[in-house]
Amino acid sequence: SAQEPVVRMWDTSTGQPLQNYSGHTARPKIRISAVACSPDGATSASAEGDLNAEDKELHLWETGTGKQRWKINTGTHPTHAIKFSPDGKALAVLTSARLMLLSAVDGKEQWTFSPVDGPGLQFHPDGRRLLCGLPDGFAVLDSTTGQQLRKLAIESDRNLSCSLSHDGQWLATCLQHPASSQVSIMNFETGQEFANLTINGTDPAFRDARFFPKDNRLATARAPNAVEIWELQP
Repeated sequence: SAQEPVVRMWDTSTGQPLQNYSGHTARPKIRISAVACSPDGATSASAEGDLNAEDKELHLWETGTGKQRWKINTGTHPTHAIKFSPDGKALAVLTSARLMLLSAVDGKEQWTFSPVDGPGLQFHPDGRRLLCGLPDGFAVLDSTTGQQLRKLAIESDRNLSCSLSHDGQWLATCLQHPASSQVSIMNFETGQEFANLTINGTDPAFRDARFFPKDNRLATARAPNAVEIWELQP
């Protein structure tokens, strides 16, 4: 709530609540904008995204107990997305102004990258590379140093999301254009487009696209409440 921002953990098999995490500072218009769980499920992270000029917080929790391990100040810009690295040792934090890589042990900043655009953020399965949205495409970064390795130039009004297949071979991007929305699927290494899903005009627009964790199926979300499953057959 606005008075007491709370993160809730749910049992995915039963839909029952398991744990509440209370610790974000209560203040007007505060909201939790991003959450993430570590690969081993031992820890969870939550970040704030209100649009006021106050400093925002990011918290790391023990998933089982709800105990706070640490919290940091992420600045005045809202957080769009947070992702754990595949080994769980690092946490990528994407705000409207910059991308930060933090140590998951103590929250210490390792590097920052800017400019960024949109909420798209994804670690490659190898853990060595990290994708984030740019004003004119997506950047592939070295996750150790934050250096840009290459750029995927994509024309769009806004980058809504990016998702890599379980083996890192395919990249799906969800894009917004002035008169359409689009999900583009490309070979991650070559940048060659394999498939394109486009919705024009006033039809319900694409909002997100995510690969399944263990195969090449792709889930797309369309406004206001439709989810579609696609099977990628190279």
